Amino acid sequence: MLQRWKAWRSTLWSVNGEGFDTPEEAARGGIPAPYAGALVTAVSPDGPAAVVLLGTNEEPSLYPYEVVCFQEDGRWFEGTGSNGMGIGWTSTSGDEDGPNLGVHRLVGEAPEGAIEVIVGYQGHEHRVPVSARGYFIFAAWDVPDDAMEREDLHAFRYVQADGSELPMPADEHAVPPEFGARAWRLFRRHRGEP
Repeated sequence: MLQRWKAWRSTLWSVNGEGFDTPEEAARGGIPAPYAGALVTAVSPDGPAAVVLLGTNEEPSLYPYEVVCFQEDGRWFEGTGSNGMGIGWTSTSGDEDGPNLGVHRLVGEAPEGAIEVIVGYQGHEHRVPVSARGYFIFAAWDVPDDAMEREDLHAFRYVQADGSELPMPADEHAVPPEFGARAWRLFRRHRGEP
């Protein structure tokens, strides 16, 4: 995975060519700290990549902004960013000849009092910690670019401090499961694929 990140990095612009000490600093880039605090971070198991959810703006009007960051030679660099929360996929491949792999993720705000969110993905349940700020990120790494075509990524329960589990509440801002498949079909149609 590290070779792909090095190739990928060469195609990206970074605010600080020297990199940063943490993925959160890299995600913030040139935005002053009071206007872009990290709400939650998920780091890849092998370490060279992270997804950071920033809360941009000032309290209480935080605007969520996701950034995929990468690490090279012990320094963190800003990658690509996107507005909001929900389901997403971002390429992390730098090898044009190989498969287009990336990070498939679900980013959200947990119900008050939640310490974990239970996410369903590819027929398995995954317990995802909730940050002190009340947000979570489930990230699957090295996933092919057709991941959005499948409708199998969703948060369906959360765990409270006493260990009890409750269903995730309906949220008018949540991304419905079928959105990913619909977005992928539109993307493929745009590229001229069947």
